[in-house]
Amino acid sequence: MLGNNTDSVLQETVLIVDDDQILRDSLSILLSRNYNVVTASSASEAISYLAQNSLPEDLPVLALFDYMMPGIDGIELLELIKEKYPQLPVIMLTASDNIKSAVRAMKMGATDYINKPFDVEELLFRVAESKRVESIEKSEKEIIALALKKNNYVQTKTADYLGVTRRVLKYKMDKLGLTEEYKKNKSILS
Repeated sequence: MLGNNTDSVLQETVLIVDDDQILRDSLSILLSRNYNVVTASSASEAISYLAQNSLPEDLPVLALFDYMMPGIDGIELLELIKEKYPQLPVIMLTASDNIKSAVRAMKMGATDYINKPFDVEELLFRVAESKRVESIEKSEKEIIALALKKNNYVQTKTADYLGVTRRVLKYKMDKLGLTEEYKKNKSILS
């Protein structure tokens, strides 16, 4: 069952996907202080929600996925989500302290991995940190795009200037009768 606490339209959205209703409700209460929280009890519900809210401005700023869920588990959901929404930061939640699981999730694009039961302050810190890192990465991409755009503008203006300069030079050489002499000297130098 998809749940939503949209008290403020201006708040950013966090998506929580976990088959444990008590945990979903607890996380929702905890995170609703700073975010609109949307909860899903299964990967299918999460996929449906994201499909209905797929515009960049409608996507959650962060998602928390349970690693072990019936049907499509959290790692499969992570893989599906990263294919369609690579910019969406995902924190994996698990009751297992298996290092291989954490490494696998991180290699597949998870931004963080938290063991259950978790410390509330640690969870809040990691949520804020994941958002901060995503914000920095987004800013870096915008700066790079702007720099490339400006670089392209400079290159275009330089090429335009050189083209004008060549045409002016050719015009002046023609006017002075130097074009034929230049061609002769150029063939001698070659």
